[in-house]
Amino acid sequence: MAAVARDVKELDITIHGMGDSQLLKLPCSLFIEKSLTILKLKHGIELDVSAIVSLPCFKVLHLVWIKFTNDESFSRLFFACPVLQELLPQKLDYDNALKFNISIPTLKILVDSKA
Repeated sequence: MAAVARDVKELDITIHGMGDSQLLKLPCSLFIEKSLTILKLKHGIELDVSAIVSLPCFKVLHLVWIKFTNDESFSRLFFACPVLQELLPQKLDYDNALKFNISIPTLKILVDSKA
């Protein structure tokens, strides 16, 4: 992903027009990005966070209708964000991640997507 190679600080990806069987899988290099502070992912993306994860500068994370490969991917992503301050999680009805436990001491804003 060229954006990661260029030390991008903000990344906003929205995918339209892809069916459930054609979800975009992001590269593992995204999950070890040292400079990324804001990540917004919407629609048509599957997150498989099975490798090493280190996101020390993440402050804002929006996940709207994103599919997680499994519960471990979901937990591993949040564990790797030690300074996360804003979170907007909106799960898909058919998401493989069944548990939704979040414990982030630095979190200041949790947007309730059901409201």
